[in-house]
Amino acid sequence: TPCLLAHQAVVELASRQNGKIVRRKLPLEKFITGPNKTALGAGEILLAFECDALPGYGGSFEKVGHRRSLVISLVCLAALVKLDATGRKFEDVRLSIAGIGPLPYRLSEVETFLRGGAISAERIERAAEMPVALVASRTRQDYRRDVVRGFMLRGLINAILRAGGELEADVRELEANYA
Repeated sequence: TPCLLAHQAVVELASRQNGKIVRRKLPLEKFITGPNKTALGAGEILLAFECDALPGYGGSFEKVGHRRSLVISLVCLAALVKLDATGRKFEDVRLSIAGIGPLPYRLSEVETFLRGGAISAERIERAAEMPVALVASRTRQDYRRDVVRGFMLRGLINAILRAGGELEADVRELEANYA
């Protein structure tokens, strides 16, 4: 789900009403209404997901769960980064997280903090701390907070590298600690 949210996914739904097929579209964040709950109406089916194509972005997906075969994550994070022409500043950032509360969501405040700023260890570390306080799951909160911080660091660094960015020495040191 975080990957789809970071790509601003829209779901297309359809139902049959009075012999006609009726379609509607909803942003994914409005479609998911709670744990195991959606805005799927009676008689509706999900037809498709539409997502932004993001050429020039680097991405990273981080996930931890109880077992590899178990689909449910304790924490998962999608990080998408587009760099400016110099490769030293964040032009755009899209971050989405799940497993830390009842719903997956975009980390809009962190995105705004990073957007337009220089790539530095200090900025990345501050960004990694921002969502830690959002952990509201019923279990293993301390563990999830540690995972969120590490995933944010690793996810941003990997997305920067995949977007073609080069890491300064201070960011490389962060990478060595959280790779």
